[in-house]
Amino acid sequence: MKFFATPPKLSITYDNPACPDRPLYYLIDSVHILKCIRNNWLNQKNVGTCMFLPNFTTLSPFDTASFQAIKKLHEVESGKLLKYGYGLTLKALPPSSLERQNVKLALQEPYLDQDGCIGRLPFTWREIHKPHSKTAVAVTNSKISVAQIHTSKCIAAATITVGKEVLKVISAYFSPALSLRMGLEELGTLLDGLELSKVVIEGDFNAHHPSWGPVRNTHRNLDMGVSVLSFATSRALLIWNDPNSISTFRRGDWESWIYLTMSSTEVAAPHTWKVVENPLSDHNTIIFQTGKQTVPNVQKFSLNPHSLKKAARYFTTNVGNIMHMIESAPDNAAVDSAVEYLTEKLKETSASKLRIAPKGRAPVHWWSPQLASLRNRCKALRRRAARAGSAAEKEKGHIIFKRERAKYRRALLVAKRQSWSGYCKNAGKEGLWTVPYLIGYGKYRTPQVIGAVKDPNGCLTKSTTDYHCHH
Repeated sequence: MKFFATPPKLSITYDNPACPDRPLYYLIDSVHILKCIRNNWLNQKNVGTCMFLPNFTTLSPFDTASFQAIKKLHEVESGKLLKYGYGLTLKALPPSSLERQNVKLALQEPYLDQDGCIGRLPFTWREIHKPHSKTAVAVTNSKISVAQIHTSKCIAAATITVGKEVLKVISAYFSPALSLRMGLEELGTLLDGLELSKVVIEGDFNAHHPSWGPVRNTHRNLDMGVSVLSFATSRALLIWNDPNSISTFRRGDWESWIYLTMSSTEVAAPHTWKVVENPLSDHNTIIFQTGKQTVPNVQKFSLNPHSLKKAARYFTTNVGNIMHMIESAPDNAAVDSAVEYLTEKLKETSASKLRIAPKGRAPVHWWSPQLASLRNRCKALRRRAARAGSAAEKEKGHIIFKRERAKYRRALLVAKRQSWSGYCKNAGKEGLWTVPYLIGYGKYRTPQVIGAVKDPNGCLTKSTTDYHCHH
C-alpha cells in the first residue's frame, strides 16, 4: 500500500466501488504463506536461492530451517493472522506422506534361530537381514515398498518408498570387540554411494560422549565417542539423542547411553525422540518419528453455487456490525475480540449452511479399472433414466440400468472371490487346513512370550539356565 498516493486504512473490509451494498473482505491466505515457507525454506541446500535460519553469513547445513521452526512460527502467529484460516492452516504444518509413516524398525542384536534368521516376528513383516548378522531392518507396513541396499555382519540398509518420496534406513551394530574405525569406514562407504538423500541411521556404536548421554565409569576409551562425533560432523549428520533421557542399555546397576539416532539434514526434525523401557530385554526401545503422528482431521465442505449463495447471505446478515466493532476498537484486545467474533461466525455459517463432503472409500486390493468402468456406466445410465422426458423412456431407461447394475454386482462378487482364492492358495501352500483355516475360525495363536519363571526356591528368574540347573 505504500505505492498509493493516499493509502487506505488497513482494515478487514473495504467499500466496493461498483456496488456499495456489497463490501469487499480482505483476508490473508495464511495457508499458502505457511506452505511457501514449508516448501521453499525447509531444509534447503541450494546456496544463494533460498533462505537460511538463523545465520545469514555462514551457510552451514545446520542453519537451515526445520519443521520445529515452522511450528514455532505457527504458535507466534496463531493469535493473529492465522485466525482467518482457523481450520485450513493446520493442513500446512503436517509433514508429507512418507514422514507420517511410523512403521520402520531398526534392530540391533536381534534374537536368531538355529539357521541364523530372526525369530518371533509376525509373518506379515518384511525384514532386511543377513543370516547370523547382528543387525536388521524390519518394516511392519505391508503396503510400503522396500528394497535392500546393503547387508553385512554389522550393517543392514534398506530403501523405503512411499509414492514419490524415498527414505534410506540404516541399522548398525559395532561390537566393542571389533575395530570401530573399520565399522565407520564401512558406514562411510555406504553413505558415499547413497549421495545426497534422506537417510536415517539407528545404531549401537558402543561409544560414550557427553553429547548424547552421561559418561559413567567405563573401561572403554572415550576417544571412540569423539571418533563417532567427528564422523557425524564431517558428513553433516544430525544426532537426535537427548542427553537427559533414560539409558539406552541397562543390566543390573550398569547403565549406558550408546545407541544413537542420526539423520541427514534433508530429514525433517523429529516430532518425538524418546527411550522407552523394555522389561523383557536389557536394550531399551527408541522411538523416533520424523513428523506428526497423525494429521488433524479438517472437515471439507461441498461448495456448490446454491450452498455458497445461502452461506454468503447468512454470513452477511450476521456480521453487519463487524466494521463498527473494528473501527471503534480502543486497543489491540478489542481488535482480537472482533477477529474471534468473525471466526466464530465463519464456523457457524460453514456448519449450518454448507454440506460436509462425503469421505472417499478406502482402497481395496481387488479393485480394477474394469470394475471402475462398469460403475461409471451404471451411474451414467441411472442419470439418463432420471432425466428422461416421457414415462415410457424412463421405464425403458430403468430396465437398462438394472440390467447393467446386475452385471456390475456380479463382477464385484467374482473379483472378491478370486482375490480370496488367491490369498488362500498363496498362504496355504502346505495344506488347505493350515493358516487360512486357522485365521478364519479364530484358531491361529501367536507364540506366548514368558517374561520370567520361578526357580525351585520360588524366586523369579529370566535365565532358563538357572532353572535347568536346579532340576
